[in-house]
Amino acid sequence: MENQPKQPVSGEEKEVDLGLLFTVFTKVMHSIGAGLRSFFNWLFEGVILFLLFLKRRILLVLVGLLLSLVPGLYNYMTKGNQYYSTMTVRANFGSAPELYNKIDYFNSLIKLGDTKKLADIFHLSEPEAGKLRTFAIDPVDDELQAAELYKSTFFDLDRSFESPSTEAGAMLRDTSWQKLIKYADFKKKLKNTDFPLQTITLYSLSPDVFTHVSAGLIETVTSTPSLLARRQAEDSLVQEQANLILGSLSNADTLMKAYNRKIGSGDRGADVSTLAISTQPTHSPVVELFDKEKDLRRSLTNTRQHVEEHRDILQVYSDFNAVGTPIAPFRESFLQYSVWCLLGTIVLLLLFEGYLKLGELEKRRSTAKGI
Repeated sequence: MENQPKQPVSGEEKEVDLGLLFTVFTKVMHSIGAGLRSFFNWLFEGVILFLLFLKRRILLVLVGLLLSLVPGLYNYMTKGNQYYSTMTVRANFGSAPELYNKIDYFNSLIKLGDTKKLADIFHLSEPEAGKLRTFAIDPVDDELQAAELYKSTFFDLDRSFESPSTEAGAMLRDTSWQKLIKYADFKKKLKNTDFPLQTITLYSLSPDVFTHVSAGLIETVTSTPSLLARRQAEDSLVQEQANLILGSLSNADTLMKAYNRKIGSGDRGADVSTLAISTQPTHSPVVELFDKEKDLRRSLTNTRQHVEEHRDILQVYSDFNAVGTPIAPFRESFLQYSVWCLLGTIVLLLLFEGYLKLGELEKRRSTAKGI
């Protein structure tokens, strides 16, 4: 009995484990604290060294800033202030890619200085066309627009007269695609050309060219043969659908009148209430006909709304102003270029300072070896 080894006490094991864990945790926290102190010390020393560098090279920095301002100021003083205006359009019939393509084409003509082509496109004189500076285009990319695209892709019924309560309507509302493609993933995959609403901004040195540019831009995009063909094909399909819905409404109205006459005459026939024991829900032809007529009218309303929203290839929601808005001086592009030039000057001076430091270090090593 005396030779049997003593069994360790579980409480002692726990105390040893907790003590070891506390020691390790304390060392880790001390290491993290030392690392943070070293980082902030290094950052503070870097800021001090940078300020000392600016103090030594302040004259060169100011000279670089003034030199970068000269071209922009000369351009601003000779050509005058810039003006801008924006327009919002709805790109129908898949015209958004063509719209972006035309905007790139206009900007290329401006960069090349081809004022003759610009004047022909926008119905301007060549001096007026020479004052165009740049076009910018961005989608109306807000949460509401993205949600509307997701809803129309996976939830909305087609413009048909199928009732949501019917089997065909239920198939149109199949949620398998919704489960496969989540809204967040769908929104990430959207491109600029997927959004129907687009905002176009024009910058010009003349405040009076925006109305002519708007007409020329719309005319250029809407005269594309492929878009005209697509519009004609879709208009034909929508018109056929509207005629089909109107014909179905006429038939439904005729049947409803016949049922009303039958009920008014007192001869209800098969519609007389009878007691039936069945697990299946009872169907009333009159109620079904009423629901069908209601769905047909809803489909006709949706079709007419679609026609109204797709009257033009580029449907203008908000046009350019007749007179452009002047750009504030601090928003002028030459100030942005000056800031970049100032940063470039500082980077070059830092590289030069580093080169001098390397030269001093190399000289010290050579002296130490000679000694």
